[in-house]
Amino acid sequence: ITPPDKLLKIGGAEIEVFFAPGVAGEGYAANHQDVIEWIERSANAVVDYFQVFPVKNLAISIDDGAGARVGGTAYHGKNPLLSIRINRRMSADFLYDDWVMVHEMVHLSFPPLRRSHNWLLEGLATYVEPIVRVRAGIMKEEKAWRWLIKGTPQGLPKAGDQGLDYTPTWGRKYWGGAVFFLLADIQIHQQTNNKYGIEHALQAIQAAGGSMQLENTWPVTKALAIGDKATGTNVLVTLYEQMKNKPVMTDLGAIWKNLGVSLSSGSVSFDDNASQSSIRKSLIKN
Repeated sequence: ITPPDKLLKIGGAEIEVFFAPGVAGEGYAANHQDVIEWIERSANAVVDYFQVFPVKNLAISIDDGAGARVGGTAYHGKNPLLSIRINRRMSADFLYDDWVMVHEMVHLSFPPLRRSHNWLLEGLATYVEPIVRVRAGIMKEEKAWRWLIKGTPQGLPKAGDQGLDYTPTWGRKYWGGAVFFLLADIQIHQQTNNKYGIEHALQAIQAAGGSMQLENTWPVTKALAIGDKATGTNVLVTLYEQMKNKPVMTDLGAIWKNLGVSLSSGSVSFDDNASQSSIRKSLIKN
């Protein structure tokens, strides 16, 4: 067995880091230490959000082969693996601003599901990742809202849509799933007077053994019911029943207006007099 190039112990987890030969070496803008710091920073941000690292052990393989952005894939099992791909041009600053490492680590926090529920796994990581980075001080709040305001319209149903479980397009998988989690987070905050958010549901799913450390899939309703029990609501199960097999058009404009966040000429502004401005503040900085 090849020993790791670096062993990190973070949030109750042992993270083994393996570099492919030559990667982050001579000719690369980022060196091994830059990559290790990126991993540590991302892992600590994830621990801040989930209160624990999502899995007990993890291997991270750092390979070449990225295009304009970092490439990443998460694999579940007894020994979960993140395959991360960088290239020679990516500097330490580029990695600091990049979202892929946190996105893939967030994936670790949910049990494997049947293929028809991939939107839930991708939507979770798409929605939660910017919040994780804002709370950790890695990313500005304005940038997270810009990401959500610009991205979420891509997740709305188009002609012929049959609901999230039966419409496996790129937009519905990533951004349709993100809209689901945005709605769930707002409704949980609404119903609990900002006492709970989606992170409390996710922490409970984790505590019940739901993570990518599992070999086998979970029924989606099992995971969602555990999350609902933790927040004392029926938000997740109800939203899933509404959105799984029929197109639901979400009025994103009304959501942003109620939260008191707007985007104009690339600039984000906040309205603290909006009806749900307290929810907006709690969503990002709970």
